[in-house]
Amino acid sequence: MQDFVFHNPTRIIFGDGVVDQVGEQCARFGKKALILAGQGSARRCGLLDRVEQRLSDAGVDYVTLEGVQPNPRLSHAREAVALAKREGVDLLLAVGGGSVIDEAKAVCSGALVDHDVWEFYKGRLPERSLPLLTVLTLAATGSEMNGGSILSNAETKEKLPFRNPLSFPRVSILEPALTLSVSHWQTSCGISDAFAHLMEVYCNSPDPRPLLQLELIEGLVRTIRDCAERLMQNLRDLDARREFMWAATLALNGLTAAGSGATPWPLHMMEHALSGITDVSHGAGLSALYPGWMRWRLQNNGERLEQRLARLGRNCFCITESNDALAALRCITEIEDWYRILGVPANLDEAGIPREQDTEVIQAAARDAVDWGLKEYSAQVLTAIFAAARASE
Repeated sequence: MQDFVFHNPTRIIFGDGVVDQVGEQCARFGKKALILAGQGSARRCGLLDRVEQRLSDAGVDYVTLEGVQPNPRLSHAREAVALAKREGVDLLLAVGGGSVIDEAKAVCSGALVDHDVWEFYKGRLPERSLPLLTVLTLAATGSEMNGGSILSNAETKEKLPFRNPLSFPRVSILEPALTLSVSHWQTSCGISDAFAHLMEVYCNSPDPRPLLQLELIEGLVRTIRDCAERLMQNLRDLDARREFMWAATLALNGLTAAGSGATPWPLHMMEHALSGITDVSHGAGLSALYPGWMRWRLQNNGERLEQRLARLGRNCFCITESNDALAALRCITEIEDWYRILGVPANLDEAGIPREQDTEVIQAAARDAVDWGLKEYSAQVLTAIFAAARASE
């Protein structure tokens, strides 16, 4: 295990009926909130009305802006920043999934500066941020308990991250029943997303023996697989929703990475380029790339990955093969089969990504790789990976 600093200031309120605490929680941080929400589902199901009423009951004034899209757009974030400034809000309340929370993080800092919010995603870190609270409606990204944010710039076809300690939500309210209406597709993409967060650390940690981290991740993978099996049979299995909601949060709150060393995240770098250009769902983009990347890595300096995939296969995918090389390949096949059971693509062809778009995506990923500290991922290397992520002909 390597040296690390772990700090997570987010307060989690988890359980049945906890959304009714949102007013009193917001009142701790200010007198006027900007409520940010998605494209209408929170309003249609009555959640947004419930939240607004609780804020009114607590004496918190508010203004509401809906319309956040999946792969949240810079244009909408700019609209939200302008509204926050015009209304003089004290805090942000994100009601939705990871996209809403990610955009809210941008707005929290953007509302306090004169420059364009996109500069945060080009390397300029904020010095201040409004308090952020969240009501989570979709388990997937872990954004409710970390300091990361992603925005897509439709004009430049860039999808970029920024991470800052100021961006951690102060309070995140997790009421599992809110996820009962999440569709099969969104549920499956959320499962794929949470699994990918675990795999980035599991597959790429530079520590030769991160035993505690591997055990933590394997436990979460087994839990996620169990929840996935139950949810594919019954999307309204509340116990499965409860367990998956917390597992997805734990997958990217910094816990599994603590002690693993400076771990690269090549799959997210590539997927951001992919979805920035094609607008594919993040979870689907990850599942479409992962098996191909694993096969490419096994053939290119992949001794450590071979050992880890063999271990993952034996501990999480019921593989009994004693030979590490064979077990690792079998593990990749099992992951592909599992993706297909979930209903997410196991390669780029299944994702419906035209082959003629590969060159544009590869060029964008090669550009982004420099900023991500992944100089190994040149256009030539990425071309090989994207070829491996295509269906066999």
